[in-house]
Amino acid sequence: MGTKEEKAVVRAQMRGFRISESESAEASMIIRDALTALDCWKSAGTVLLFAPLPDEPDTLVLPWEGKRFCFPRYHADRGYEAAKVVEPDELAPGKFGVLEPPPEALQIPPGEVDLVLVPGMAFDEECYRLGRGRGF
Repeated sequence: MGTKEEKAVVRAQMRGFRISESESAEASMIIRDALTALDCWKSAGTVLLFAPLPDEPDTLVLPWEGKRFCFPRYHADRGYEAAKVVEPDELAPGKFGVLEPPPEALQIPPGEVDLVLVPGMAFDEECYRLGRGRGF
């Protein structure tokens, strides 16, 4: 998705579209309802989520019944891996301040993940993600 300079311009534009906390709560419920109606959600046994940052839709409002959830967990020597979370309150701030599973949480192999919900500032026509610029 473009050069470093082009990405910086798009990030600045996207920051202008941020919504309020109350609008975010309402949007999170709309997203939840739309997502849970999709066949890909219904058929997924294991779902990889990213814990929401304050200005992102709340993924923790998704229904947890009947699914195995995992979240990214950072390891200095291995990078990121998926780890199982049974309840959202198991998540704690990790190396970069983002909520992640505790060290003792079971690692989930990538091949066992059926659906990944990826946050992004923007996506291009080919579905390439524009993140926050830190390379994760």
